Amino acid sequence: MKLKELKALSVSELNKVETDLRKELMNVRFDHAVGKLLDTAAPSKKRKELARVLTLLQAKK
Repeated sequence: MKLKELKALSVSELNKVETDLRKELMNVRFDHAVGKLLDTAAPSKKRKELARVLTLLQAKK
């Protein structure tokens, strides 16, 4: 998601996005370990997106 889209979300929606991103990151890590991962930049992209969400959550609290 874009930063502008994330800023428009409420705290409860951001918590849901955080949970989803953590699950996606776990799946990407498993795919990387097994060797199925095609996009090698996916883990870092997911981590950065998760960091954005966590930063917005801290700012809104």
